[in-house]
Amino acid sequence: MKKRQLFFILFFSFFLLSFTSIFPQSDPFRINETGPVTVKSQDIFLFWMEDIGGGNIKNYQKVYRYKTDGILHPLDSLYIDTMLTNTSRREDSRPGKNAFIDVASAQFNKDPYDDIVAAWRTTQSNQKLEIMISHFDTTGFYTNTTPVTLDVGKDIRQDEEIYVRAGDFDADSLDEFLVAFRDLSDSVIFYMFDVDSTLQASQSARFSNTKVAGSSLAHFVKYFIETADLNGDGVDEIILSTWETGVTTTAVPITIRVYAVENGVIVQKSTTIINVPKSNVTGLQDFIMASAKGQFDTDDSDELVFSAVVKSNFTHVSHHYILNVSQNLQTISVGPRQQYTMISDFPFFINDITELGLAAGDLNGNGRDEVVFAAGRNIRVCAVNDDYTFVVKADAGVANAGPSDYTQSNNYLKVKDVNMDSRDDIIIVKNIVLGSTLDGFEIAAVTFPDSTLADGTQKVFARKLRDENQNDVYQRYAIAVGNFDGFDFTVGTPSLYHEYGIVQPVVLLNAPPVHFDMLNGNIYDVNGCFNGGDCDFWTLYKKQTTSSVEVKTEVHNDWQVSGGAKAEGQITGSPMGVGVNLNYKVWATGKYGNQFSKDQTNRTTVTVSVEVEAREDDRIYSTIADYDIWEYPVFHGNEPFARRSYFALVPKNVQATWYGSKSYFAQQYIPDHQVSNILSYYPYDTLSSNPNLSQIIRASYVSDRFSLDGSSSYAWNLSITDFEQNGADTTRNLGIDVGAELGGVSASFKFDNTKMSTHTTSIENLIDLRVHLGNVNMGLGDVKYSVTPYAYWGTNDALVIDYAVQPELAPIGFPLTWWQEKYGNNPDPTFVLPWLLDPEKGFALGDPDKRFQTKDITFLPRKPVPGDTLTISARVRNFSLKATSTPVSVKFYLDDPDSGGTALIGVNGTNTVTTNGVINVQGKTDVNFKWVVPNGLPAYPRIYAVLDQGNAITEIHEDNNKGYNILGISPVLGLEDAANILPEDYALYQSYPNPFNPSTTIKYSIPNSDIVNIKVFDILGREVAVLLNEYKPAGTYNIEFNASRFASGVYFYQLHSGNFVETKKMVLMK
Repeated sequence: MKKRQLFFILFFSFFLLSFTSIFPQSDPFRINETGPVTVKSQDIFLFWMEDIGGGNIKNYQKVYRYKTDGILHPLDSLYIDTMLTNTSRREDSRPGKNAFIDVASAQFNKDPYDDIVAAWRTTQSNQKLEIMISHFDTTGFYTNTTPVTLDVGKDIRQDEEIYVRAGDFDADSLDEFLVAFRDLSDSVIFYMFDVDSTLQASQSARFSNTKVAGSSLAHFVKYFIETADLNGDGVDEIILSTWETGVTTTAVPITIRVYAVENGVIVQKSTTIINVPKSNVTGLQDFIMASAKGQFDTDDSDELVFSAVVKSNFTHVSHHYILNVSQNLQTISVGPRQQYTMISDFPFFINDITELGLAAGDLNGNGRDEVVFAAGRNIRVCAVNDDYTFVVKADAGVANAGPSDYTQSNNYLKVKDVNMDSRDDIIIVKNIVLGSTLDGFEIAAVTFPDSTLADGTQKVFARKLRDENQNDVYQRYAIAVGNFDGFDFTVGTPSLYHEYGIVQPVVLLNAPPVHFDMLNGNIYDVNGCFNGGDCDFWTLYKKQTTSSVEVKTEVHNDWQVSGGAKAEGQITGSPMGVGVNLNYKVWATGKYGNQFSKDQTNRTTVTVSVEVEAREDDRIYSTIADYDIWEYPVFHGNEPFARRSYFALVPKNVQATWYGSKSYFAQQYIPDHQVSNILSYYPYDTLSSNPNLSQIIRASYVSDRFSLDGSSSYAWNLSITDFEQNGADTTRNLGIDVGAELGGVSASFKFDNTKMSTHTTSIENLIDLRVHLGNVNMGLGDVKYSVTPYAYWGTNDALVIDYAVQPELAPIGFPLTWWQEKYGNNPDPTFVLPWLLDPEKGFALGDPDKRFQTKDITFLPRKPVPGDTLTISARVRNFSLKATSTPVSVKFYLDDPDSGGTALIGVNGTNTVTTNGVINVQGKTDVNFKWVVPNGLPAYPRIYAVLDQGNAITEIHEDNNKGYNILGISPVLGLEDAANILPEDYALYQSYPNPFNPSTTIKYSIPNSDIVNIKVFDILGREVAVLLNEYKPAGTYNIEFNASRFASGVYFYQLHSGNFVETKKMVLMK
């Protein structure tokens, strides 16, 4: 089976086995099908020999780690040189020779770290090899090593390759390793070692059954070793490629042997010969070969790619084959030969003595490996067809140290997922020896953002240059890739939540500002718009035809990762000194995000189908959708507490409609003005200062400012030309603020103002939005004022038509205008109260208290549970031409304080907060009040805020000083009916608190009266408690779980009612 970076955590495995029926619904990331997914970091281990003077050769090692924390810089940017961190160099005190060395990564024990085994020749004896096994810790820097000296009893060839390979040869799920070399009799000899849990090695086998032929060529690779699971049984085999007989006039014959380890004995299973062609019958200058394992077809077993470079008649030709071994290991099938004349086929090739690198990996995440072949300044990427033929995908240049580069390393190329995006990357390390400032090791990581692997799309995403400069001397080196700091994260089994009627504004047509007020018992209708008046102020969404499309919106899936856990003191460890903030987003984007976002299953496109006019009230075009919300916990290492969560949003039942700002659909729309009060529209110095504005489409005080008087009549319109002239977006992604709209989903995670983009709005060429401004009733006095319409994309990502308003004010020494007479003597602290004067305007109110309903009071989280610290925010405004003389006090109550309401005592010990300073002319300020939600709170309570309750400020109005909003209300339901709402669906909520000691509360909802069963299970799936097993009417309930008699650990609680079953996790920490 292919060894992917997917592992099961033990307790989740037990959980899934015990609760196979818990998840009837398939989650977007398919974690319910695959089980929890563990993603390991992949680090680069560099091992090299260095002459420190006088022929004294020392070996050194370093680990390089990709920076997955902090800011990710653009691919191929200058900043890529900052994206690799490294440990300091580490020395093994045993001497060595400047001869070929090798290194391999392995998993020798069950700790979280991959291990390293390296081998080199020693100056002490030509009959010995030195072996090193590294012990790693969380820094990626090993604390010590296991030294092994292998005395073979005969001379080892000192001028040829030695090999270190690791694999699970005995089916114990842990690796062993072997060292291979050639002695002076040309025998290829294997030594195999077992490694115990303390990383102590012991020799388990010695084997040799073949000799290679002799050659006088300076660069003739006569044998190569690889390990792979060739039959998919979970046990690795050994593959030996050897040149054993003389070169013929047409070919170099290479023998391929497959060995298995049976009862501790290395046994040959099969053999075949590949005749690698020569391009010239008379001469052979170089021959280099290599092999690499990969999955090149659709079965579960590894295949082998075998490559050889033949230089004859001073021309390099490469030959490539795919080898497939039968299930019983008895037959080796060789695929078609692919040949490249390198000087003409490889754009970056240099025609001198060539080093060779060969590796395989899945570069585009399609489940099949590609072949990566490096030689002579060229990297070539090839895909493999079903018939094992090759398809060239891309060529790239690579550094080359010069004509003797081949003497430095035959292990400098790897293909592994370094940046954890679930696509393998190309890692290449070269020691540059050019006699310039560029000398030293160059480490580079290359990725293909384009899944087609098209030539030219490869990008370098991390690089380190001129590291460990070796004074212009060729040095032997080798590399390995593995998880050497033990750092990983696991995406756990998800929880499913449901949100109903989430409203996303697409177009906001604010009605033109008119003015209506009651002062000292007198009604003033400045524009004649109410009580049957003919209002000549309107905003129009113009339809060109009944079927024309001016604005369209696509509703689709999206996902996001939370900003972090509240319990941040749980952070432990600092891998390689670069912090613990892994870039989960990069991994999820590569593994799941792109496919999920492209899923067409839940896509809906809506268009504005009717012509709409905003007159006397704002009009809003919104989508209204239900959402399935999947929350995936993210754990670091073996920690029991999730650090973050992935959230995946799947829209359902998408509708779209126009409605007024007072509609119940508009519960989540908070206008920054009060319809029919021009003093509520703030006259910004520059229109771009509007905090609700994200991007200007059209805004000008110079050309679009209109002064209204007794005979005025103005027209203003917005067309596609305005978008084009101002460079404004015509396509916009609309986002749900998951910190607010979904604030009640999780009690453990926050989103740091992150938006999840589930809508994409497109503006078509036919767009036509019109505004008409009429006149004012000068019979009331000098009531002139100016209006500036402007258009922008809002911070809520909606297309907005808005207005800046300025009442006309007389200069000093001139008679005061009506505005100054009525609003210039006292301040008027208030809230936006859309219904306050509805009866006076001629609109009936079924509930007299509705006059005081406001959206200037908001709650976070939006749907709290008992024990939550609720933040109540109140936006205090001043609809006056005079600033308040003092800060304004704000008191908070449960229910109307004028009808027996109860004061809320906040965490500050009182029910009062005060604005930070005075409130300026037509200004506003926010106050925050924190209150711990108690048990026994009535459903959907009204939370009141009262301004200046002690009457410290003389005000214009005294009847607009209080307002209320409803806590926990659904955004699409009538407010008057809220108290009678029953759950629409089953729901099991996250217990709170979590973690807990010793008690936690479990909240659940059932839409139908039925038997309800709630049980608790331990980590092994054993039932440990039955909390409830009785008939319950439809409704929402809380039940307490007291775990005083239980041990600390992970527990699961399960709700079963009717056909509904859902399970969640909780952690008891004593």
